[in-house]
Amino acid sequence: MKTVFCILIALLLVTGTIKSQKGDSSGIKPMPHHELGLSVLYPSLVILGGTPTGNTFYNNLCYRYRMTPGTSLRAFVGTTFTGSMNSVREGTVRVQPGNQKYLAYTEVQMPSNCQFGLGYEYLIGERKVKLLLGADFVYNNQFIKEIFYYTKANDSLKITPTRIDTGSYVKAENLNKFGTDLRLGMRYEMNRHLALTADCVISQRFYRRPTPLGLTSIYDFNIARLVSDVSLFYRF
Repeated sequence: MKTVFCILIALLLVTGTIKSQKGDSSGIKPMPHHELGLSVLYPSLVILGGTPTGNTFYNNLCYRYRMTPGTSLRAFVGTTFTGSMNSVREGTVRVQPGNQKYLAYTEVQMPSNCQFGLGYEYLIGERKVKLLLGADFVYNNQFIKEIFYYTKANDSLKITPTRIDTGSYVKAENLNKFGTDLRLGMRYEMNRHLALTADCVISQRFYRRPTPLGLTSIYDFNIARLVSDVSLFYRF
């Protein structure tokens, strides 16, 4: 009985070795299941001399896990660059007693504007260029600070005009937004280890914002632009 058992073990080992050698001789390596990507749209526009505006240029660090050749799960974290977070609006000239003119400014800043998401992707096509369909659940946090102040009209041409403390104020609020992103795009598999994606993102967000009458529920529906994100992925 012991001899028969040893013979069976030996046969199993030989069979496994033959299958392994056969698989290695095919020369076909399985495609990597892991991908790490970084948004390159905003930096590319800056390098080319563009001046992107608005706070919708999210720069994402994305991890993708390929379950099958056509389906993937992904997780990402993103933020906007400082240059796309601030805006200054000039108000109406106000005349005070003594015929003294003042300029009213409202400066809006977003020191923090980040997002976190989990999603699913489906690829259509067999060639290097594929159609990409995706859906993400997203949490977005925005910290908004509003600064109101006056300056003298004759100081308006200065780089740093003198602010007048009277009547100035600072108001801050933290917004927690929840929603979904629907993505339609193209994926180009450059080689075994590199892939490039370009997406159009349709986003929907729900959040509550304080008003003088209490909390107000807000639904945002937004299509940032035809090409919302371009990312370069390394596959491993």
